[in-house]
Amino acid sequence: PVHGAVIQTMTKSLGRAPTPLEAFARDAVSLLRGAQADQPIGRAGLLNALRIATLPAGLTGPIAFNAAGARTSTPNLYIVKGGGVRLMTP
Repeated sequence: PVHGAVIQTMTKSLGRAPTPLEAFARDAVSLLRGAQADQPIGRAGLLNALRIATLPAGLTGPIAFNAAGARTSTPNLYIVKGGGVRLMTP
C-alpha cells in the first residue's frame, strides 16, 4: 500500500507496529499543520480552518469533515505482520 513505507518506518522507530491511536495521531498532526498553514491563527481560526481542511492521503485514509465537524470518510485498516503491511479491504 501507499503508506507501507511510513508504517515500516514507524515500526522501526517504535520497535513494534504502530497502534491505531498512533496512526490517528500522525494524521491529526499532519492535518493541524496544514490547517495552520505555518501561521498562528488562534483557537477560533484553527477550528474554522479544520472544518474545511482535508488530508487526501492520510495514514488512516482520506480525511475530510462536514459542517458539524464529523469525519466524512471511513478510516483505513492495515495489518502489520512479519515485516509486511497489508491494507484490509471490505
